[in-house]
Amino acid sequence: MKNILMGLAAAAMLVGCGGNLCDKSEDASKDFSDNTKECSMLHSDYKEPTQAEKDTCKTNLDKCSDSDKDKLQAFIDCTSDLGVCKASEQDAYTLKLVACLTKVKDLSAACQGIVDSGS
Repeated sequence: MKNILMGLAAAAMLVGCGGNLCDKSEDASKDFSDNTKECSMLHSDYKEPTQAEKDTCKTNLDKCSDSDKDKLQAFIDCTSDLGVCKASEQDAYTLKLVACLTKVKDLSAACQGIVDSGS
């Protein structure tokens, strides 16, 4: 479960790209890692993206529609609003994260391909 959720979250955050959206997704990814330290089921150490990954993020924006970008922004906002996960509340936090993931479920085929590949 941890790998599935983290993979989806990381891929969606990585894809949240274009100008400030790339920076926001990077910040949200770091915050998510910091906020889930007490929740072993969700936590993954933050890995600073390489310059190539940052460049790819910006390039991939062209494959996403404006609607896709709005959905990605909504996902980033939702995960940012989750706050800190407490070990005793890990199940409830996970359910909130799953609710955030629903915000990117209807991405266009072109943008969904980027999320699926995580690049």
